[in-house]
Amino acid sequence: MAITTKRGDSGKTGFFGPGARVFKDNPRVEAMGALDELCSFIGLAKSLSSSRILRRDLEALQTEVLALCRQVAAEESASLKDKSGISRDQVKRLEDIIFGLERGRLYPRGCFSLSGARPLSAALDVARAVARRAERRLVSYLRSGRRLDPDMIAYINRLSDVLFLLARSQEKRRN
Repeated sequence: MAITTKRGDSGKTGFFGPGARVFKDNPRVEAMGALDELCSFIGLAKSLSSSRILRRDLEALQTEVLALCRQVAAEESASLKDKSGISRDQVKRLEDIIFGLERGRLYPRGCFSLSGARPLSAALDVARAVARRAERRLVSYLRSGRRLDPDMIAYINRLSDVLFLLARSQEKRRN
């Protein structure tokens, strides 16, 4: 299958399965795009890490973000529904990670921090900012009259917190 089809030159795109083509600024397309960007930036952070454990954990997060993207893509196609979507258990797992990072006091007090102390922490901060955008796009999609699993928005909300705390923890590392 060729990657260039020229079908998007009119500003519209389609999804797998039956359905009309939509403009590329459609809330569903925007949500999927933000999730795609998030997955890419988590991948960038993963590539900058020298820690095998952190790389493994970031790859697991990428896999879950792709599951979110599949859920949004398949939202209107019952035959494409992703059975391995985000669950409350995954949201709880992120909450446990947050608790562990907060308990370790690996971050400065306060909500705001300048990024860029280290390449990895900067990449994690970019991923966090993109996670926040993805969350906003999912909310826009929801407000456009579509249905979303509430765990999807909760997951992205917690994920941005995890990425923030991971970035702060990486700033404390010596190497």
